[in-house]
Amino acid sequence: MLTKATKVFDRLAVLTIAGYCLSFIAAKFIFNPGGFPLAYVVIFFHLLGLILIILGIPLVLIHFRKSAHLKLDIILALIIFCIPIIWFDKQYGWLNINFIAANDYSTDVGSIPQFSRSKHDRLHFKEVHPLWRFLNVPDKVLKAPGIDSIVLDMEPKMTSRLVKRALVMLGWPRTNTGANGLTIEASANIVAEKQVTDLVIRILPKGEGGSLIDVRSSSRAQRRDLGSNMVIIRKFIDHLDLEIAKSKKALN
Repeated sequence: MLTKATKVFDRLAVLTIAGYCLSFIAAKFIFNPGGFPLAYVVIFFHLLGLILIILGIPLVLIHFRKSAHLKLDIILALIIFCIPIIWFDKQYGWLNINFIAANDYSTDVGSIPQFSRSKHDRLHFKEVHPLWRFLNVPDKVLKAPGIDSIVLDMEPKMTSRLVKRALVMLGWPRTNTGANGLTIEASANIVAEKQVTDLVIRILPKGEGGSLIDVRSSSRAQRRDLGSNMVIIRKFIDHLDLEIAKSKKALN
């Protein structure tokens, strides 16, 4: 029984490691014919690795109890599985994954911040292979859950500078700035450098000397975003908060 369990573990381990490598190559070089659902494959192999960690630890202990020797090959496999799982949690966060049928979120859905290009023009793949079309979801903008418009007690121009600094700190290049400088678009990414998402930040005057900020993140695909747009919005707001804190500290 133990021998059979070890053989099954070994085969699944080889499959998982191969899946990690192929997923990395595909993400790095954008090998994505016809809109292949790469993100789903990546998550599948990460989950498989997590399951093997849970099963592999007791397998190592059983082998050690029976033979007083450690199964170094299984231990090495467990270490290999841990690395991408920890990296994925740091970059994305396992708790951020969701399967809501949406890929476009905004802090304001009453007056939605607009991109300079249409959704269709921004798509990575204008035509998706018929095999993957069942993954497509309706084109609609949802309210970012738990995040509202941001009100600041500073002039819009100063707010615009802080927004640009936050984007620089994140390494998200600006792709377009409105004529008045108060609508800023950027290419955001959280896992793969070339797997980008469109971000737009709108800054409006609020009262006397104040600003109102709204943020919208929209995938360049027609399928579920698996929570990525909300991760991008939160990351941007976190970095904007840091820049606001630095600015206030410099004024004191």
